[in-house]
Amino acid sequence: MTELNLLLLAAVLFWFWLHQAQARDKARQTGKRLAEKQGVLFLDDSVALKQLKPQWDGKQLQWRRRWSFEFTVDGNQRYPGSIHMLGPRVQQVRFLYPDHMEQISP
Repeated sequence: MTELNLLLLAAVLFWFWLHQAQARDKARQTGKRLAEKQGVLFLDDSVALKQLKPQWDGKQLQWRRRWSFEFTVDGNQRYPGSIHMLGPRVQQVRFLYPDHMEQISP
């Protein structure tokens, strides 16, 4: 590879990393805000990427991301939740309670 190709590859990887970090931060902030609104505690102040795939949204190619997180209702047990994003937009947040699933559209 030439130096120019390596530089272009590095620029693309940096761009992808930057956008991924911004999406992760938005998912984390959304999860915390909606957990508080639901009256539950968002645990570990973090989200984990579970799925990343390209998807055409009718206008352009976007990244579809699914993030997972954990929350607690009573401080004793952890329950799973997920945040679904298309590009920079949060499309859906799910809180999986023991007896039912609470789905929130932000």
